[in-house]
Amino acid sequence: MFSSVPRPPLVSPTGYDALRPHVERRCAIGITQGALAGAADWSTGYLGSLERGERPVSSAALQRYVDALQTIERRLETTRAALDELAGTRPITEAELRDVLTGGES
Repeated sequence: MFSSVPRPPLVSPTGYDALRPHVERRCAIGITQGALAGAADWSTGYLGSLERGERPVSSAALQRYVDALQTIERRLETTRAALDELAGTRPITEAELRDVLTGGES
């Protein structure tokens, strides 16, 4: 199930407006808070509080959010490309799928 974009706070904390488009992108492509929190090495509670505007968003936190989102997007694109390539030739083996999903880091 896709996450809905959190509602904006009544009073935007510092950095919230810069984070908002990235939160909308995360939700639009179906990346969960849990996946992004894992990629950013944050707890889901911390990430949620940033996205809901309950905490100020520092420039370092914004960059970390964007980097984590881009990392996940690259992995998804790599996975799609690998699956598309293999789909036309033969069934994907379990080992190949694991390599694709982990980026070859088994």
